[in-house]
Amino acid sequence: MVLWFIVMLLGLVLVVF
Repeated sequence: MVLWFIVMLLGLVLVVF
């Protein structure tokens, strides 16, 4: 579950940038 959260955060950062 933690991995999923990290992946989601990384994806959000990529979308923002």
